[in-house]
Amino acid sequence: MTGTLFALKLRLFRNGPHNERAFSLAAGLVLAALVAAGSVAASRGVIDEGWIAVALTVWGGMWVFGPLAQPRHEPSVISREWLRGYPLPPWRLARALSWTELLGVGPLITLACLSSLVILAAPRDPAAVASAVGALVAQLYLLVWAGKTVAALMAWLLQTRAGMTMAATQTAIMLAVSFAGWVPIAAWLAPRLGEGDTTITLGRLPAQVIDVLAALPTGWGYRAALAARDGAGFGTALLPLAALLAAGGPCCTWAGSR
Repeated sequence: MTGTLFALKLRLFRNGPHNERAFSLAAGLVLAALVAAGSVAASRGVIDEGWIAVALTVWGGMWVFGPLAQPRHEPSVISREWLRGYPLPPWRLARALSWTELLGVGPLITLACLSSLVILAAPRDPAAVASAVGALVAQLYLLVWAGKTVAALMAWLLQTRAGMTMAATQTAIMLAVSFAGWVPIAAWLAPRLGEGDTTITLGRLPAQVIDVLAALPTGWGYRAALAARDGAGFGTALLPLAALLAAGGPCCTWAGSR
């Protein structure tokens, strides 16, 4: 069944609109390349590797808030409504669809972004690289299905008054951040910008900030990759991977059955 759904997804890609997808792919790969280049610089000690955790957190946040900002249906997404007439248990349908959800522009550019985990772990040994690859796949799986879960949850909440209030609030917050949220960040990165000095300084992030980012679900892959690279032990690297799979499984089952 998974192979059949893969073939259907490829046909949707081939016969769907291409212009917007090509632009999203090009722009996304440029951003992903910047994160990967930053991980190379971090592995050489040029910049603090905590900035990679910041980039991965922002990237994961886009998976969560992206469906809220763009609620329209993507033509290449296989709708569950198409398969509701088939005598299939929801868990089996979710399992079959879970792999087809990884086939798309968003997962592709996220895969390129998460390659920074492998770059960070590369100086250690092949075992650390293997752990980083596992973290990459598990992190991607969680992000994809977390986004689907949020989209399905908001579709249900928008049928209620409380859901409409939440949607209006998050839209207002997103507009405020998009228009003025860059100001405190720019003031921190370029403190002499008002004097015409555009020099950007990437200093070391406080350890507490990095610990908080690594504790978030968007940072579990980063945490596993660094644990494997630093030789913290098999259990320390395995725990974030297990957490990613444990969180992604229910999201897959619930969102896949909606």
